[in-house]
Amino acid sequence: MRKANNVCFHGECSYYCDMEHPLCGKPELMEGSMAAYLPDVRLAKRLSWRNPWRRSYHKSKKAKWEVNPSYCDHVQKTPPYKHGSRLLDVIDMTVLDFLTGESASNWGRVGQ
Repeated sequence: MRKANNVCFHGECSYYCDMEHPLCGKPELMEGSMAAYLPDVRLAKRLSWRNPWRRSYHKSKKAKWEVNPSYCDHVQKTPPYKHGSRLLDVIDMTVLDFLTGESASNWGRVGQ
């Protein structure tokens, strides 16, 4: 698909994935994040968590982090973010997604 001489595409998902909300390059180049192919779940167990800074995707309902000034304090005390580097990893991922115009709703890790 082309829009204003830019190459565009749209995905398949439950929200904002239609011809009315395409992703477009300028004119064909686009920045983004990379998803890696992972081995079968039987070979590499995975855990998945929702991103605490995910968007609400609702026109009239704001996300928790948009309305609660102490939301970061709450996240810092919640597993799996209260130990190790996971909170910093998610913050890095969220900032990168913001800068590239992406929106990560989930994140995961492989292993125990």
